[in-house]
Amino acid sequence: MKRMPTTWMKLPLWLLGGAIGLAATLGAATTPNAVPTTTAPAQKQEQAKKADDKPAAEADKDTESAKDDGSAEKPTAAKEAEPSTDAEKSDSAQTTKPTFDAPHFELYIPSAKKLGESAKQSRTAKLVDAVASLFPTPDPELSVDEDDEDESIDPAALLKVAEKLLEWPDTSIRFTTYAQDRDGRPQWALATDWPVGDLVERVRSIIQDENTGKLFENLDIVAAEDDEGVYRLELPDLTLAFLAATDDGSVIKATQALKFDSNVFGVEKSTKGNSKETLVFSRLNLDVDDDTQSNSMLTGLVGFDTIDYELRMYKDGRWRETYMVQWNALVGVAVKALFGETKHEFNCPAEAYANAVVNLGNVSQTAADGLAGLQIGTVGSRAGSDMGITVLPGKGFLPFPDTYFQFRLRNKEGTIKAIRNYIEKDNKTRTKQERRRAWYEDEIDGDVVFWRDPTADYQRSGILPVTYRNVIFFEDLPDAAKNDEAANEDSGSDDSDEEAEVEKSTPALMIVSNSSTWHDMAVANWREQSKKFITLPSSKSVDWQGLISWKRLYQLAHPYMVLAVGASGDQPGPPSPEALDKALADSRVDIKIGVSGFYARHVGPVPVGVVYNPAVAAVTLGSSAAASSELAREQIACERLRTLQYHCKLFAKDYDRWPATVAELDGYVDFASHPELLRIRPKKTGFLKGFVSVFSQEAEDEAKPEATDVWEGEEAIDDSLYVIDWSENAEDWRLRFRDGEFKNYQTITIDTEGEIERVPLESNEGGDAELAAADGKLK
Repeated sequence: MKRMPTTWMKLPLWLLGGAIGLAATLGAATTPNAVPTTTAPAQKQEQAKKADDKPAAEADKDTESAKDDGSAEKPTAAKEAEPSTDAEKSDSAQTTKPTFDAPHFELYIPSAKKLGESAKQSRTAKLVDAVASLFPTPDPELSVDEDDEDESIDPAALLKVAEKLLEWPDTSIRFTTYAQDRDGRPQWALATDWPVGDLVERVRSIIQDENTGKLFENLDIVAAEDDEGVYRLELPDLTLAFLAATDDGSVIKATQALKFDSNVFGVEKSTKGNSKETLVFSRLNLDVDDDTQSNSMLTGLVGFDTIDYELRMYKDGRWRETYMVQWNALVGVAVKALFGETKHEFNCPAEAYANAVVNLGNVSQTAADGLAGLQIGTVGSRAGSDMGITVLPGKGFLPFPDTYFQFRLRNKEGTIKAIRNYIEKDNKTRTKQERRRAWYEDEIDGDVVFWRDPTADYQRSGILPVTYRNVIFFEDLPDAAKNDEAANEDSGSDDSDEEAEVEKSTPALMIVSNSSTWHDMAVANWREQSKKFITLPSSKSVDWQGLISWKRLYQLAHPYMVLAVGASGDQPGPPSPEALDKALADSRVDIKIGVSGFYARHVGPVPVGVVYNPAVAAVTLGSSAAASSELAREQIACERLRTLQYHCKLFAKDYDRWPATVAELDGYVDFASHPELLRIRPKKTGFLKGFVSVFSQEAEDEAKPEATDVWEGEEAIDDSLYVIDWSENAEDWRLRFRDGEFKNYQTITIDTEGEIERVPLESNEGGDAELAAADGKLK
């Protein structure tokens, strides 16, 4: 039995895209063409960066040498050129202007050469070299059997292909995805500055390269017979994409009928603006103006408009990427009401795995209690909305990290009293229930410490790799911080029973620890690590800020990586932490929340966009019609027509004729395992008609064609959904749905060439037939 074409048919296409993306990453070695700098994300983005919503204006304070002309400016996405207005154009000029499908995702690389050179100079390149050293190069002389076909991908072969890509001339690259067409096919386009002839030759050179023969086996480029200057990228039985010329270069697109706009983000390319340092732009459109299409699973982000992405690189090899999320003003007001701006600085241990400072807003009323394991309302109103988060190396037998949360208190004494009252009440309750007490109080260096024993809740003790305890202790604030805290009423308590204690209250930090060790070791670990600290946030222009120490994390993981590699064979061990000292820079994340948008900036050794952009592009390729719409039924129907037509072609090759019945395809399609191929969701008939059909179901069942039991021993499957218009002449052969399955068409057919045609309704009542006739034949 021959297998149905599923995702394997898309594999060469994705591999080709990966090869072109690799070219964009590695760049070119020759002199680049004159490529104008393009626009940045659109004008709406600028509206979110007004004075009250500006992110940090300075670049890294700790790395002055990293600043260049591009990184020294305000870390916002580059300004785009002003779009040309059509106000002065005549009506006739406006009517003749072509229209384009709304793109769901756009990625633009102004210069592949510049991106490649930056990638080779970045800290990421050092990390990639370190990872590559873990995989030994296979020795061809050790091959045991030449007949053995190794289907694995040889990394060395891919590197040889990459070397060839380095010889290509420079180009800008734009990748765009659209919603699926009416036939259910994913829509995408990849544009370059090269003439179409050069693009064809370069893609063909990859296909025919001996190092990539296994990847692109049977893939070829042929000239389209019916359209001069257009080429098809195809397998023997399937067309994957089309290559065609554009006004300023060439494009690879999913379907020949796809309308492609050569502008970037809807604006013409321009040399103006300050985006010369930007290496990558991308935009995800979440608010696509289309009544019939839905933007896949991303449509759940109600009130969100766009997500703009920009990538640059500092001179010290660190990447700087920014994300700007545009949302509806109502969403912004709700978010700012829930989360706010960090009002205080926190001293965080410098040698921590990670540090962060956030403002929890209204969530702070329950956050402190939840993290400490206290009853909600015990200290929530006494702790401020600002919170510092620190992950430190643990001191237990196993190196599990400990997490510490800092909260600023205006009244230390009142908080201690509230915790004691809760502990006393909880212990009394447990005593009455004949349960072990959970909370304890101790004193370390004259300071009160509360801690909770989690095993008090265990019915039966078991062997656990680690047990985390809740530990609460307090630290005094510096004098300057005390004065600031006394003047700030936001973090104070509104409880009336504390008014008498205000005079003797002491501003302090409440530190909640989730530690794998005992409470005294947790306190000692914090105080030892806090001797060397950094202050977060480092700028008053950001709301939230976080730091991740990749060097410390690698030091934690390195011994276990050595053990894993040693147990797997003779592979070389991972590089030492000292060898990667310069490559493993810290990552910093700055966040600014505004009414009109959300801004995030990341600076680090590896850009998150390496994962973000491909993942978003893959998701948007699945953009389809709303699941309950008639258009979705048509898209699914066309997909199944193409699947069956593919197997009909296999049948024709074996028997030198096209099948005359659906049952003849049983040897090529396993209908028993894939019964969904012979079914389609019933069309929506409206509430009133559906209500009436409840009482007339028997008549409808009698009118419906009977199912044919083709496969003995199996449940009867309705194979009458499809009709084969058989003919000895292959050009007249058709596979179609039975009449009446669609609301807007009499039927949908596919021919031997794979062309889908929608047959108009015989009646013009209701205007649906006119719509179907106007739609015409879709390729």
